[in-house]
Amino acid sequence: MKRIFTFLSVCACVLTLNAQSVVIANFDDVIPADLSTWGGVTLDYAMAPDDSPASGQIGVIGVPKSNPSDGGFYVQTNETIDPRNYVGISFLAQGQVTVSFILKLEQTSSDDAGTTRIQDWNTWPKYDGNGEWQEVHIPFTVALRALQEELDKNPNFPATNYDKIVLVPGPYENLPEFTINIDDIKLRTSWDDDLGILLTKSVDDISIIAVNNTISVKAKNGQPASLKVYSISGQEIASGLNQVQIGTKGVYVVKATAGNVSSVSKIVIH
Repeated sequence: MKRIFTFLSVCACVLTLNAQSVVIANFDDVIPADLSTWGGVTLDYAMAPDDSPASGQIGVIGVPKSNPSDGGFYVQTNETIDPRNYVGISFLAQGQVTVSFILKLEQTSSDDAGTTRIQDWNTWPKYDGNGEWQEVHIPFTVALRALQEELDKNPNFPATNYDKIVLVPGPYENLPEFTINIDDIKLRTSWDDDLGILLTKSVDDISIIAVNNTISVKAKNGQPASLKVYSISGQEIASGLNQVQIGTKGVYVVKATAGNVSSVSKIVIH
């Protein structure tokens, strides 16, 4: 029998809100009907490679060319959650193409899920690990903004009744047919400094330096390095090659990539 996800109850989530993350799904225990796919997206299972950060069984998600039907997969939780208790979700991913993941949170108890759905169609949250394992972070920033808009219109809006976490990989992006491996889907109460860091590569060969409002990167191998700068909440605010300018003082997370080596640092702009 194929194995599906282990789900923690909301009681466990509440008791561990002070922890950084709460695992809501892996691929190692038999609990039927807690996960499904639609729109041509498929799910299979495999054992995690010994040299990967994943463990036990992993999910192999198959996505059709261009994902033209907005297909995806979802986790059905045992109990409802209040997304305002979390900053987002994360999961381990490994594949051969750069992939966006659209996020949707739904209430299955609603007669019309579309009336209570909150979602984020931004294309920032991506797997871009070039074949390596990467922890993908998807903030709830946009979805929570949508939730607040609903509460502003109706203070009795059922904000605590979400029980379905939906991920749509690469919709309408003109990608070829592909598969992507995933494991360890988590609700996050805070983020690490390792925003989207590759988990199987050394970061010793890249240095990131901030001088005044200029962030620069230097790779020891002499390769040009791409820079991406994120706010602490996970929103990408700047990108460039070797150097970027930041106009506003604050704390930022900077990811630098040179070839197949990446480094992530927290930078303070004075």
